[in-house]
Amino acid sequence: MAIFGTGRPKIITSADVSINLDYGKVLKDEPDFSLNIRHQNPISGDRVYVSRGYHWIYEIQLYLYKFAAPDVTYDLLNTALYDTVTLYRHRDSDPFKDESGTVCPFKFTELIPFYVETVEYRDALICKFESTKLIDLAFSSFGTLSTEEDITITTETDEDLRTR
Repeated sequence: MAIFGTGRPKIITSADVSINLDYGKVLKDEPDFSLNIRHQNPISGDRVYVSRGYHWIYEIQLYLYKFAAPDVTYDLLNTALYDTVTLYRHRDSDPFKDESGTVCPFKFTELIPFYVETVEYRDALICKFESTKLIDLAFSSFGTLSTEEDITITTETDEDLRTR
């Protein structure tokens, strides 16, 4: 069992249209630490680091020529461009969640067609998604656990970290 799931990615648009992102390769699935602030006192040289969390960037390269209806897939993705979507890293798991445990919306920011198999027409896409809220992976990983009881994670000193 994987922590975040094993299925292919998918998105759900604001119009409740589910688009499976099959036949692709994930290019970027990582946090954006640009919100972290480092301040150095010019007199004493002391450094202070402030981190409120991080946003998430997700890029996937889709091979349109492998889809049964590539034109329909392209039209669906083009319609969803610049829309707020719910992103599932793996469709058999939970979507990304924020610090409060609610689903974190992503902005579909880029859709770049390019050539892979032929130079006659563009047959692949790069799709880029960026989170609009800060991500908390502790809430985003519970989707694959199959239990009906509450889950409590404790430290070595028996201090509760999360209860769900």
